[in-house]
Amino acid sequence: MEKKLIATHKYKTRVIFLDDDVDFLEVIQDALNSPAYEVMVVNNYQDFTQLITDSVQAKDNLPSILESMDNEVSDLNDNEALRFNLSKFKEIKHILDRTKEIAVVVVDNNLGEQNGTLM
Repeated sequence: MEKKLIATHKYKTRVIFLDDDVDFLEVIQDALNSPAYEVMVVNNYQDFTQLITDSVQAKDNLPSILESMDNEVSDLNDNEALRFNLSKFKEIKHILDRTKEIAVVVVDNNLGEQNGTLM
């Protein structure tokens, strides 16, 4: 039986910066330009909220590859056995919304009237 490898990550990692300083955001976007990840910059809370909402909705619509957890099979370190349905990777790779998942968010603490830590 021929084994086939399914790439699990064929898309860039998405990083978002939220800051009200447009000059700073331009510097960040230029400095972090890379084929390995996508840097998105936003300078207002409404656009940031929309990106987060889109990411959560896209992630919720992806099929789960986890089929079951076997709590009866464990070792001394309390590791549990997981059963995955790897054929779901094929299904996921055709869903373009998978690229909307956000990996890292960097938020300015002082956003004028909006406090970055209390959003």
